[in-house]
Amino acid sequence: MMKVARFLGVLITLASWVYVARALVKNWQLPADVSIPSTIAEILVLSFVYVVALMVLAFAWQRLLIFSGCAGIPPPRALIIFGKSEVQKYIPSNVVHFVSRYFQAQQSGATIRQVGMSLFLEAGLIVFTGAVITLLGDVDHLTELTHVNPAIWQAIIALCLLPLVFWHTAGSLLSRFSFFRALNWSERGRLSVAVSILCYLTFFLICGGIIHTLVARLGITGAGDSFFKTVSIAALAWVAGYVVVGSPGGIGVREGVLIYALTGSAGSFSAYVAVTYRIVTLGGELWFFLICTLADRLAQRKAI
Repeated sequence: MMKVARFLGVLITLASWVYVARALVKNWQLPADVSIPSTIAEILVLSFVYVVALMVLAFAWQRLLIFSGCAGIPPPRALIIFGKSEVQKYIPSNVVHFVSRYFQAQQSGATIRQVGMSLFLEAGLIVFTGAVITLLGDVDHLTELTHVNPAIWQAIIALCLLPLVFWHTAGSLLSRFSFFRALNWSERGRLSVAVSILCYLTFFLICGGIIHTLVARLGITGAGDSFFKTVSIAALAWVAGYVVVGSPGGIGVREGVLIYALTGSAGSFSAYVAVTYRIVTLGGELWFFLICTLADRLAQRKAI
């Protein structure tokens, strides 16, 4: 099954690269009133904004570690582990960063089961949050890309929310299975999950804000001027790149979705927006990696 998923993921990734390449050749334009120096300055500023978004993701993961039964990794340590591993997602296979985070967390006192469960929950909750945002703000594009009726998406999301609403009942039922037995089904556990979902919502708001800034700078008025719609497009693109197995860092897949979804608002500049957004996120990940690496070395010196 995994081989089939990886094969399909590679096909989707290659098709996305072709689609993006054609869009770049056909539609690439640098807005007349946008100079290269100002673009570089904007990329630098927005990349640091994206660092904040990554810090939010790191905090969400730390809360999921608590829910998974690991309370021994404080937020600063979780931040360092997350920051040092996240940039490795660009290594082909799209799982190296998870493996790196897995081993670093183990060295900090977490068990194999706790780290594995936190990563499993992270994947599920971030996809769930992105799907909710997309469904609320840009259901048309979601339906076109997945060919799934909106009513079905709404039903799936409602079912996913039930455990959070009926927390103790869900805990009693799921605890019958050994896979879920070690989870923290107390009120603190529910709070950790709720905080994680809020963090993922904040992450997508920041990503949408970055894209909205890039589109607004073009001075084009259109269907995509709604901030929340741009956030939903950002969530759809991010989740699409996340779930496609074999796409390193979602390269190609996210750009393809952005170009497709932003055509209404950015027109022929959609390729410019998509590529600039990728440069911003890559820059933010590199800054975050350098900051966390430096912080880790300073912490190690203090410990000596």
